[in-house]
Amino acid sequence: MLDIILIGLAALCAGYFVVIVVYAGIGTSFAFIWLFFAALCLFLAYGKWYYGKNMARIPRWIPVSVVTTCIGGLAVFAAVCILVFLGAASSNRPGLDYVIVLGARVKENAVSNSLKKRLDKAVEYAQENPDTILVLSGGRGAGQQESEARVMFDYLVYNGVSPDQLLMEDRSISTVENIAFSRVVIEQHRSRHKKEPAPVTRRTTSVPYAVAPDKPWKWEC
Repeated sequence: MLDIILIGLAALCAGYFVVIVVYAGIGTSFAFIWLFFAALCLFLAYGKWYYGKNMARIPRWIPVSVVTTCIGGLAVFAAVCILVFLGAASSNRPGLDYVIVLGARVKENAVSNSLKKRLDKAVEYAQENPDTILVLSGGRGAGQQESEARVMFDYLVYNGVSPDQLLMEDRSISTVENIAFSRVVIEQHRSRHKKEPAPVTRRTTSVPYAVAPDKPWKWEC
């Protein structure tokens, strides 16, 4: 019975990988984790069959370790998925100073279905929050003529977003670099547009006083 369940899970993982590729129009790097899960389920199904045939020769700690590792990994993966979906379902925070829009691979300078939905949401947010700066993050991958940031920039401007509301980060090739390089772009933009402190009227008094800093900048992915 467990063999059938594992084989069924392998088929579901492989099928989900195909759905992601068809839906997105491209194969994202993260999508390949579902092929890994499919191969892992098949390996476990084979391992269970092999252990049943050679139970006397295989130490018991081996299957126990394998099962414990799989359960722990599944629990961690489930927790991460729950956090991701909860974050995606949360309502937008209005009035942010910066919002990072993560890119996705483009083909022939056209956005994929998944990237289009992401950009349409960015258009909506930009229209509702005209003082928010959108940081478009994504470099140029293999076979791409333009960077993801440039393609996103053209799409957003075409759909009515002001170029003054957009910043481009076109060097990153991974999610980690998306965040790191976008922060550099934000800090550079802040330094160029830093507000001058308001003049302080000095009092002829011996009571000390301090000038409060400006409102801290907020930014969110």
